[in-house]
Amino acid sequence: MRLGTCLYDDEPLVFIDVGTHLLLPALDDNQQEAAWFDMEILIQDYESLQPLLAALVEENNPALAVAYEEVIYLAPHPMPAQNIMCLGLNYL
Repeated sequence: MRLGTCLYDDEPLVFIDVGTHLLLPALDDNQQEAAWFDMEILIQDYESLQPLLAALVEENNPALAVAYEEVIYLAPHPMPAQNIMCLGLNYL
C-alpha cells in the first residue's frame, strides 16, 4: 500500500495505490475524514487511521477506484511540518 496526493476533479486528495489503480477515500460520502484531503493530517493520525486504511484496501470498493491516468500526481507530502532529510549509505 502506497499513499500519496493527487489532483482529481481540480481537488487535491490523498490516494491509496493498490497496485492496479488508485483508491480515493474522499469520494465516499461516508468517509469524510479530514485525512483524505490532507496528507499532514493523515500522517499525524496514522496510528488511529491504520485499521481504516487496511479495511479500505481489503474492501477495494469500485466506487472509490480511479485509473492512474485520471489524476495528476502532486508531491506526496506537499507541506511537511519540518524539514525532511534523506541519507543513503552504500555498503560494499
